[in-house]
Amino acid sequence: AKTIPTYIKPLDDAIEGGLSPGQLASFVGWPGIGKTLLLHQAGAMAYFHGYHAAIVTLEISKEDACRRLDMLFGRWKSPDKYQQLKQKAKENGGKLTILDATDDIFTPGSVRAFLESQRRRGRAIDVLFIDYADLMDSGRNLEDYNELGEIYRQLRRLANKFAIPIWTASQAVRGAFNKRWIGMGDIADSFKKARIADVIITINQTEEEQETGDIRLYVAKSRRNKGHPKLFLSTDMDRMCVLPKRDNIVQQPGG
Repeated sequence: AKTIPTYIKPLDDAIEGGLSPGQLASFVGWPGIGKTLLLHQAGAMAYFHGYHAAIVTLEISKEDACRRLDMLFGRWKSPDKYQQLKQKAKENGGKLTILDATDDIFTPGSVRAFLESQRRRGRAIDVLFIDYADLMDSGRNLEDYNELGEIYRQLRRLANKFAIPIWTASQAVRGAFNKRWIGMGDIADSFKKARIADVIITINQTEEEQETGDIRLYVAKSRRNKGHPKLFLSTDMDRMCVLPKRDNIVQQPGG
C-alpha cells in the first residue's frame, strides 16, 4: 500500500510516514485553531509532490481556498518563486482539484459521484481532503449522534473502495477550551467518529500560544502507533502554513 505523506515532517514521523489507501483521519479542534490550515497545506504539498489531490470545501468558498493556497506558495511575496513552484509541480505530474460544496447539501454519495467522475475522466484522485465532515449530511435523516457516525462510516468505506486516504476534521466540545491537551473524548457530537477513524489528531493551543502562533498536535488515536506522540509546530499566517517548531516528540501524556 502506498502511504501518502502530509509533508509536515513531525506529523509524518508520528504516523509512520503518512496515511495509506483505505484510511480515514481527522483533525479535531475548536473553531479557528487551524484545522483548515492543516488540511489545505497537506493537500497543496501532495499536489506539489506529484499526486492528484482534491480538496472539498464546505465552509469557505473556492476563491478563499485558492487565495490561501496562493499564499502558501508565495504568490504575492515571491512571484518568481511562485512560478517556479508551479512549474515544478507540473513537472512532478501533480494535479489539484478544488470542489466548492458550500452552497449544496453534500453527502457521502456526493463524494462517491465526484470520485467516480474524476476516475472516468482519467484523472483518478490519489488523496482527498474534506473541509470538513461535520458539515456533511448522511442523506438518511438520522438524529445527530448517528448521523455523524454514519458519515464517517461511509467515508471510510469510500476510502477503501477507491483505495485512497481521506483526511477531514471535526469540532471539539465546548469544554475542551479549558484543556491543555484535547483527547478523543473531546470530539463533538458523536464518539462514533473516534471509533471509526483510523487516525485522530487533536490541535491544542493556550491563550499565550495564540499570541505567538504556536500549536501542539496530539496523536490521540492511530491504528499503527503505540503511545500518543505530541508534536510542536508554529503557524505562519503570512504564508498560511504550519512549520516544525522543534524536534520534540513526547511519547506519553504528561510529558
